[in-house]
Amino acid sequence: MITDKNTLILEAREKYKVNQFDHSLMNSSKTKLGPSFQFNDLWTGASWSPASPISQEYKTKFLELGKSYENLSWTALDIPKIQLDDINKFKEIWNREKIEIKRLLPSEDEPWTEEEHPLGENSSYKRIEFCGLHITCNATLDFNIHDLYVNGRLKIPQYSNEVGFRQGRTAQGTFTKKLYKDRFFSNLIVQIMDTFPIKVLNNIMILEPINDILPHREQTWAWQCPTEFRISLHDENETPTIYLSHIQTGQTSYINLPKETNSFCWSNGTHLYGIDYLGKESYHIVVNAIWDIKKYKILLERSVEKYGIFLEKN
Repeated sequence: MITDKNTLILEAREKYKVNQFDHSLMNSSKTKLGPSFQFNDLWTGASWSPASPISQEYKTKFLELGKSYENLSWTALDIPKIQLDDINKFKEIWNREKIEIKRLLPSEDEPWTEEEHPLGENSSYKRIEFCGLHITCNATLDFNIHDLYVNGRLKIPQYSNEVGFRQGRTAQGTFTKKLYKDRFFSNLIVQIMDTFPIKVLNNIMILEPINDILPHREQTWAWQCPTEFRISLHDENETPTIYLSHIQTGQTSYINLPKETNSFCWSNGTHLYGIDYLGKESYHIVVNAIWDIKKYKILLERSVEKYGIFLEKN
């Protein structure tokens, strides 16, 4: 485990304090999360299609929710445990199909340049923190080449020798990506779609930490209410490993889930997060979506009422 975590948290906090709530600077499509229908405060169906502004009504409602939940660091979700049908079958598929999630191009959003990074050559441009894959993705046609476009034009001409279904779909962008669709994951996806407040699904990704995850925040949403929804699918660690740090105050706490649920959420606008790697297997699901405001409010109210003890006052 990294020994200078507090230094890294402080450095990241100072970086994220600048334009902390500015959505125009956030583009999750150029991160490990992969294709999304929102970027730089815009809606988009594909990176080569014209984008349109996110409606003011949608933004206003989440700003209002931010006032209600600005003191909420994280909360467990009042959702039954999301479970695998067969953990051994999952591990068999996982060990065969997982890929290393690694950066192919220098970071635009990392808090440090490679030269000034406290870990030097261990900067996230060179280090590998996760193995993973996507198990479903709405932006399938855009999956491999979504982050090669700027304003509807390819930055660099891309060529592919593939034929048939894979023709033109093998070019890589900022991160390595893999979409693996298997019937084994169908029930898992159904559970998520039935219980999470999803309006439009971007994608569902499974990640396995294989290194300490340096403190950072996602390039998704910057509101003060919870926007990052996760599932601890299977964790062999005996102590909590995922921590959150408030960007303004520095208050840091670990996510310690109750026994009856493995789903949780936090505010990406107000917090950064990291993960301690203790050498044991753990698998996390990232649900990246455009949230349904009505379903979202019902779930958050119900969850906070049930798990209020997991509130962190900042």
